[in-house]
Amino acid sequence: MKKWLSYILYIVCVTIFFLYYLFPGKAFTSYINHHINGLLPGYKISTDQAMPSFPPGLKLKSPAIYNQNKPILCADQLKIRPAYLSLLSINKTFFINGLAYDGHLEGIADIAFKPESKLNLNLAFKDIQISQIQSLKEFVAYEITGTARGKIFFNNQKANNDKGNAEITISDSSIKFNPSLFGIDQLSFTAIDAKFEMIRRKITLNHFKIDGRQLSGDAKGFINLAHPINKSRISISGTLKPHPELIKEIGSIFSKKMKKGGVPFRISGTLEGPNFSLK
Repeated sequence: MKKWLSYILYIVCVTIFFLYYLFPGKAFTSYINHHINGLLPGYKISTDQAMPSFPPGLKLKSPAIYNQNKPILCADQLKIRPAYLSLLSINKTFFINGLAYDGHLEGIADIAFKPESKLNLNLAFKDIQISQIQSLKEFVAYEITGTARGKIFFNNQKANNDKGNAEITISDSSIKFNPSLFGIDQLSFTAIDAKFEMIRRKITLNHFKIDGRQLSGDAKGFINLAHPINKSRISISGTLKPHPELIKEIGSIFSKKMKKGGVPFRISGTLEGPNFSLK
């Protein structure tokens, strides 16, 4: 009996060893990218290492999502665990838990691989440090700091009808301008709240509100997505409400544009080359 038990333990240990150290990470990544292209054409995932985890699931080290070979989102680590009974059905459910940009994210993804790849994603995140998102610097020429939390929903289960929404709150944030913008070197905000809605290739900014000691404001608009993503077109307009501290500093600029309720502004152009103007 002891000998049989020793054999069983030996087999278990050897199996675990080979499962971890000989896990076909590259083959697995290629398999995942095949399905990602079906879900989100033009996107792919890259990871430094893919390995099994316990409880049974998958652990990805330094995963990143790319669009046109440019990194869009990165993480330090992702753990993906299936709802085990769902593996027997067409629609498979996965639980996601990860670390990214000094923050944490978790969510649930329902995926159907046949006959066509379909995705239903609910993702929540918190304590994300904006300054560490390198891809943001591709679109914004200014230094942005702050801590973000929020949630994202995406669904493409109906043919030609991708849709989603997102709610994001950024606290204790600042924007440093180099060169200065209208003589302003930096703006600080206590809170930034935004709500987005996506239908097909159009993202609508339904709600945007900023609040700070120097400035407050609101805005609405839309972004028409394109490939590559930095070619996406922007059309956003709103109102800035300068506070006494800022008016004292650069009052001459706002006095010419000031209307009832604030100073109207507009952002147009593309993500890679946005144009900002006061109306």
